[in-house]
Parts: sequence; structure tokens; C-alpha cells
Amino acid sequence: MRKYLIIPSFIFFFLGCSSNDESTNEIPQENDTTNPEISINGIENGDTVETITSLNVSIMDEDNQITTTILVDNQEISTNENKQFTIDIDPFDFSSGAKTLTIESTDSSGNTTTITQSFEMKKLLFINSDFQIPLLFSNPELETYISINTMEGELLDYQKIEADQETRFYAPNMVERQNIIATMFMFYPNSQNRQPAIISYGNLLPGTKTITQNEVALRRLEYSKSNSFQLTMTDATETTNFKMKGQEYSLETFGATTGNFAAPINYDPNLNGRMFIYSNPSGADNLQDYRFLFIDDFVDSTISFLDFDVPSNSTSIQSPQSITDFGLTLFGYRNQDDYDKRKYTEIFTKPSSSTSTNIEVPILEEFEIYEKQYGTKLSEKKSYLSRTKGFGEITIPDWDAQLEGNLIITSGNYDHLFVGTTFKGDIVENTVNRITWSYSEKNNPEVILPFENFEIPQEIKAMLESLGIDPNNPSQLEMLSVILEDFEKDNAFEDGIFVGYGNSNYYGDEQSMSFRIKDGINN
Repeated sequence: MRKYLIIPSFIFFFLGCSSNDESTNEIPQENDTTNPEISINGIENGDTVETITSLNVSIMDEDNQITTTILVDNQEISTNENKQFTIDIDPFDFSSGAKTLTIESTDSSGNTTTITQSFEMKKLLFINSDFQIPLLFSNPELETYISINTMEGELLDYQKIEADQETRFYAPNMVERQNIIATMFMFYPNSQNRQPAIISYGNLLPGTKTITQNEVALRRLEYSKSNSFQLTMTDATETTNFKMKGQEYSLETFGATTGNFAAPINYDPNLNGRMFIYSNPSGADNLQDYRFLFIDDFVDSTISFLDFDVPSNSTSIQSPQSITDFGLTLFGYRNQDDYDKRKYTEIFTKPSSSTSTNIEVPILEEFEIYEKQYGTKLSEKKSYLSRTKGFGEITIPDWDAQLEGNLIITSGNYDHLFVGTTFKGDIVENTVNRITWSYSEKNNPEVILPFENFEIPQEIKAMLESLGIDPNNPSQLEMLSVILEDFEKDNAFEDGIFVGYGNSNYYGDEQSMSFRIKDGINN
């Protein structure tokens, strides 16, 4: 009988699995011991941080799991898991003074990099770029101060201002971010004939900066009118009314004279173009007696009224039917460039005796663009003024301003609000001591007048007391008016701080409405 050797199958399985296969061995992983690399920009060691400052952080590491923590004086302000990010540092979120910035970045293996920087934290409120008043008042006796107050009137900082000097104003240590009032005080300590003035701009953002003297000068595009020649008029009657007025030239007699005359014409030496003279003596509502003449040679000369021309074309400007008592002046511009630079030429003025609401005006080939100035008294204490492009119908906006206690309530779509006040003090040698105080804001339907609660620096307060004036005393408020202003062109409110809006060569439609809310101490 044949015998068989039986080997259990599990033995083959065992032998097969126990073979030495190097491909199945795992390669040990090396431990990550590399620290993240941190780079930042926006704040450098030794910097002074005065306004909201962006801190840009970049992390370099092979590990994608990164946690970065930002600390100021060991107080955590931000944690981020991105390798690149930006955070804003606002000085008003911290106390003022020396600070330490710490940035700590850690990857998933626990590798950590920490960098520190030292900087100064200050709460910037306002920058007066340089002394702008000499552009408006050239008087060595003028003393000027600027104060910065909260909207509730609390004094935050003030300084005396010197010529051609940038001045910065800072908030005390623990003041929180809030809008401010910037106020300029102007005094003539050694002059009894010059009244002091106060100018305030409210609801300004912290860090607001005034424009510089150079910026103001460039915007004004002033014309010197330093050259002159003699112009003699003949063949005119005594009732003939002549006007010669432009941005770059004018009759010495304020732009107008009657009958025959001999008078100097003052003009800018850079004048590039012709001069224009016209006559519109009639009280009629048409151009029957309107005459004009262009002058090309700026030398002593004689002209005859007989040589004046009659306009060959005309159109009409319509005033609201309910208004017959108004003033209307028409300006011409040769081209768009002249319009942009405010190089106007006056070409027509409505006769004062006219009561028509439909005014005929000339159209002259010399001028490409026309602009009308319109003014009227809407009521005893309300008036309107506009300067708009073209011959279109006059439309008066539905604006209003009322005083309720120390709150001015306004309505309407306007850009800026201006409040003008006068405070009455002592009477000295039959002369009343007074001070004017103006206050401006952007469009705001409810403006709280700051005068009663306004904290005036002691140095300024002493000067006012010497005149018997206390602006915090409502009984001394003699006059209060409100002007609402609207501009077609973007006219930044901040650009007008301490220099006013009308001092720039503004072009584009503009209109204003004034309200005499209080007139006289007992009113």
C-alpha cells in the first residue's frame, strides 16, 4: 500500500508570509524642526503710529498649518491661520505712549518664531499744514490759535500758530475715536479797530489735514491786474451805462460808468484774448438798447459809442413766475478751458427797473459757454443765490433751516452748512465790542450749535473777557444766520477748512440759500 505525506496547507501559508521582502519596509520620517520665517511691513522699529496703520504680515514655512498671533504690549489683538494677511492698528484702540509689537508664528510641529518691534503710539486729531491766513489778511499784529474740541465741546488740544509751520494736534491718552471740531481764533491784541474772529469746522474725522498754502494758491489762479491803459469814450449820452468786467480786467470804477468817460482799464499782464465792453441802460425787457464792443489793443485809445455793435442773436432766461424782484447777470466764456479757470466775461446785467420774469439776453459768437448768476429775496429773512451754466429756467430748491434751542433743523439735498453768528460785548468809547463766530459742517439735518458748551482755552477766554465777550452766554448772541450750499462739482468740505470754499477757482453749478434766524439780542 502506497503512503502519502500530508503537509497542512497552513504551513505553506506561513512559509510564504515569512519571506524577506524589503519593499514593504517603511522609511522613517524626519522630524520638522524648521521655524517659520516672519516678514512684516507697515510698521518699523522706532516708528510713531498716529493714524490707522495697515500691518502686512507674511509667513514662510513648508507647513501649511500655521497660527500667527499679534500682540501689543502682550495684549492679543489678532490671531490668523493664513500665511499672508493684513490687520489695521488704530491708535485710538490703545493708550498713548511707548508700545511693543509682538508677532508669534507657530507651525503644526510646534516650531515657533517670535519677533518684536518698539514704536510710539499717538492719537492724531488734526494737522494744520501751514499758516494760511497771510493769504487772506496781511497784518503782522494778527495772533492766531487753533483748538481741537469734541463735538460736545470738550477741549482736547490747542496751540498758538506760527507762520509757515505745520502744526499737529493730539488727543489725551485715553480718548476714544470720535469726530472733532477744529477752531481758529484770530486776535489783534494791539489794535482797537479790528474785531476778533472765530472760525470752526465740525464733524471732522480724526487725522484731518488742511490743504497747504501752495495748494490754495494753485487753486485760486489769481490775476494781478497790474497793467493798465487809458480808455476814452466819446459820443455817449449821460444816461448810457457802460460795464467792462472780466476775471482778468475791469474798469477802475468798479466795472461801470455812465456817459462819456476817460478811465484806466486794469488788466492781467498774461491776458490772452480780447476785452469786452457793453451798455445796457434801458429799463425795457428786451435788448433794444443793448450795445457791445470788443477791444483788441491794450494801449491808450479813444473809442466811439457809435462803433458799438448790436447783437444778432438772443434768447430768454425764465425766472419763477412768482418772483419778479431778482438780479440776473450773464457771463460768457470763450471755451471750456476758460470756464475751468474761471476766466469769465460779464456780458449782460438785468436792468434794475425790469419786473418781467422772462429776460432777453444776448448770444455772441465770441463765447462758447454761458453762465447765469441769479439772486432774489424770497422773504424778509430768506434769500437765494445761484450760478448755473446755460440759459435754462431758474429752479429754486426746497430747502429750509430752523432753530430749535441750540439745534438747527435743516431739510433739502445740499452739500455744506454754514452758521454765522455775532456776539456783543462791552461798549467802549461809543464802540461796541463784537466777535464773529462761524461754524460749518457737511450736510447734516440736525446740527447742534457748540457755542454754549464749547470749552475755550483759558488764554483765549481771557482775551475775550477783556472785551466783555462771553460766547458761552446765549444772552450775548446778537445775530445768527444759516447758509446752505450745494455744488455740482465735488468740492470736498475738508479742502475749505480755514480758507473757505469761495477762495478756489471753482467752476460748475453752485447755489446757496441763506436764513437770517436771529437778528438782534432780543429777537
